[in-house]
Amino acid sequence: MKPFNTFLYVMIAGASVTGFLGGWAALAHSLKPVQPAQQQQQLQALQPLTPLPPIGQASSNELPPLQSFVPVRPSRGFSRGFMSGGS
Repeated sequence: MKPFNTFLYVMIAGASVTGFLGGWAALAHSLKPVQPAQQQQQLQALQPLTPLPPIGQASSNELPPLQSFVPVRPSRGFSRGFMSGGS
């Protein structure tokens, strides 16, 4: 069994090194990315944002209605099995 394990380790190591070097060579010989023209690299100016009204001056018509909810606590029957008894 020992010679088989050694052979398997050597084969895996050889395949790993071969795959790494083969991938490195493939990337080294691949085509380089095309550089965009200088005219396309110029960015357009962003539109200025409209300023927000101060907090006290916002009308109630502009604000969305608020949703209210009531938190529900789980009953003691469900949580009793998940609580630890201390140490």
